[in-house]
Amino acid sequence: MKKQHCELYPFLQATAGNWRNAAYIACKSCPYGRSPLCAGFLLTTVADGAPIILSADLFHKQTGEYPDQSECAAILTRSAFESIYSQWLKWQVTDSAACTLLQLLS
Repeated sequence: MKKQHCELYPFLQATAGNWRNAAYIACKSCPYGRSPLCAGFLLTTVADGAPIILSADLFHKQTGEYPDQSECAAILTRSAFESIYSQWLKWQVTDSAACTLLQLLS
């Protein structure tokens, strides 16, 4: 099985198989420089509260379905996500000058 397909499983398991149960992270203004993966991100959490981040474009490529942010459980900005998870991100992000969300994808 391809690695990209394996990455979908924890996300779909955490959202009960429906991306609409996830929050959408909108990247409206990017201080880091745009990347092809910056169309938006889906956010859910595992049982201990740690976030699972998935690029909306990657989800579309893997499933053929493009998540509509208005159908998600919530919409957050990138800065709101970084504020909510600021303490957790201190341990996960290695480059403070690079995009937090893109670092979490890799």
